[in-house]
Amino acid sequence: MRVFKLIQLKFKPFGILFIIFLCPCIAQAQQPITDTIQKLLIKSKVAGAAITVIKNEEVVYSGNYGYADIANNIPVSDNTEFGIMSLSKNFVACAVLQLSNNNKINLDASVLDYIYELPKLYAPVKIYQLLNHTSGVPDYVHVKGYMQHANKSQTPLAVLNPIFNDPLEFVPGTKNDYSNSNYMLLGILIERVSGKKLKDYLNEMIFQPLGMKHTYLEENIMGNRDKAKGYTLKNDHLAYQEPLDPSQYWAAGGIVSTKNDMLLYHKALISGRLLSMSIVKTMMTPVKLGDGTNSEYGLGFELMQTPELEMAGNTGVGLGYNAAYLDFFKDDITIIILTNTTNGNSALIAKQIHDAISSNHVSLDKPNQDNLDEMVKSVFKNALQGNAEQANFQDAEILEKFKQTAIPYIQQHGELLTVEQKGEKKNPERVIRRYQITFKNSASMWVIIFSKEGKIIMFNHME
Repeated sequence: MRVFKLIQLKFKPFGILFIIFLCPCIAQAQQPITDTIQKLLIKSKVAGAAITVIKNEEVVYSGNYGYADIANNIPVSDNTEFGIMSLSKNFVACAVLQLSNNNKINLDASVLDYIYELPKLYAPVKIYQLLNHTSGVPDYVHVKGYMQHANKSQTPLAVLNPIFNDPLEFVPGTKNDYSNSNYMLLGILIERVSGKKLKDYLNEMIFQPLGMKHTYLEENIMGNRDKAKGYTLKNDHLAYQEPLDPSQYWAAGGIVSTKNDMLLYHKALISGRLLSMSIVKTMMTPVKLGDGTNSEYGLGFELMQTPELEMAGNTGVGLGYNAAYLDFFKDDITIIILTNTTNGNSALIAKQIHDAISSNHVSLDKPNQDNLDEMVKSVFKNALQGNAEQANFQDAEILEKFKQTAIPYIQQHGELLTVEQKGEKKNPERVIRRYQITFKNSASMWVIIFSKEGKIIMFNHME
């Protein structure tokens, strides 16, 4: 049994309460973690956050920061519940794989075998392609006019109905393109084969068995005092964010949880309590696309794999909340960050925490700016216009991948605001840099690798 020491600090710049729980035996050794997280959270200006850091499967940091409710001065606590947005997809994927393991779902079957109301053109879409975002099904949140209906309570099929007028975006299995529609369909699938409401299935088969007492699928705005209110940073001011109707997120992002419950889930997942370890490994393995290349998604897990970094997990970004659950394999570090701020930059904070405590430390100090950074800015500006220049890429294959995968992603996020280099590693053959790219509608973390000649040879991103 671990004994925890409570430390409370008040930071004058923002008047925000910062609460840290550290085991006395490691408090002194982990002071750099505390200092780093303090610095990052103040800089990010989130309303509130709950963070857990695990190294070698031991909790080395657990802390609460800021306010769950600014107007009523309610601080974030261990029991504060956050919307975890797309981290929900990991739970839904687990449910599908449980049912598959019990021979209730055939992952190789067509989605039409289970959801007969879908257009006939969905016949080539396999269940596993919904799990790994290679289905080609359009994303319902990108349909023109979506926000006009986003405050309505709708059935999942009604939410998806606007995309049924459009063709698939590509031949299933040939590309990897993130779509919230995939997981709305998987939620419907779970209900069809289990005979239970999705919230009941998740509660009975995952949440209750693991003791996750503060985790649930939100189906209406209940005014629960334990749930943090959501905020958005606008013009350097935190403003209350009016929530969407929960039916608009549902299986794609409607779960509410706490950092301690997420820790219980993580421990169960990596110990084989929920699924066999072979299935968990498959969830974290890149899917092969039609051309033989690896995708950036497994089964319910986002992936980032470069020569210097191997990471699996999920990020969740939505109105009022921003969350990350990331597992850095090479350093055996797992980081859980839940925030109640739309632009909370949880994935970027997680990566910087990782850098500060891993053996491959990357300085958090502001790096030198040079022509590579200017080239990256130019590449992103051109991408917004649908263009990319061969001169910036090592070869035609990398250029084509950028056109096919990165440009459509970049164009979804609006005007380019800033490109900030957050650190680099060098060797004689390459330069590896991390960038925070801020668009009008979102921010994302990118890893870009340059050849010694200054050409882009690899890129990857995570929201």
